[in-house]
Amino acid sequence: MPRRIVAKVEWHSGKLYPRVGFIVTNLSRPPERVVAFYNGRGTCEQ
Repeated sequence: MPRRIVAKVEWHSGKLYPRVGFIVTNLSRPPERVVAFYNGRGTCEQ
């Protein structure tokens, strides 16, 4: 099954460098929706 990598870059005020993360997925949604999906999933699993 094909996979793709979505880069997630977060800029926080007062920080010199951004926070960078990567999501490996097989979802065919636009990158913004992939990040939103996995952010919501992580919130409910805590």
